[in-house]
Amino acid sequence: MFICLRYHAAHGRSTNIASRQPVGVRMMHILLVEDDPRMVRFMKRGLEAEHHTLQFARDLDECLMCLSTTQFDIVIVDVYLRHADGLEICQAVRHHGGSIPILLLTAHATCEAASRCPHPAITDCLAQPFAFDELLEKISTLVSGALAKSWAAWNGPDQHTTVTP
Repeated sequence: MFICLRYHAAHGRSTNIASRQPVGVRMMHILLVEDDPRMVRFMKRGLEAEHHTLQFARDLDECLMCLSTTQFDIVIVDVYLRHADGLEICQAVRHHGGSIPILLLTAHATCEAASRCPHPAITDCLAQPFAFDELLEKISTLVSGALAKSWAAWNGPDQHTTVTP
């Protein structure tokens, strides 16, 4: 028999002692394609504090290697990488990963400008700089939407089950 105990975490959320994961929060496995070590540290620290796991790649080859060995809930790609084109990486991820959500990070254009010329490989974008809570909200929304679509496809078109993210 396994007994699960809860305690009140310092930041005010109930937490499962066995996993230290907040109750009702889904742990996500995230691939970050980023070549700036400061951004990688920032994202790793923040996402792991929220009980998600983060793997990172610096270029297309590393990204494809990660995708071939691990299943991710979402891929986050910086549009401007020193030795790679973020949009090409998004296309390769879409080709390899089917419907996996892809969040494009852009520092040189607003998301409104990016949305005027949508790229079929990109699920959504986030303009830098951004508040970390904004990133978490975007990730949660994209992954929840992908899960709902996946469930609907699995459930079949003639079923009337509603999935709320």
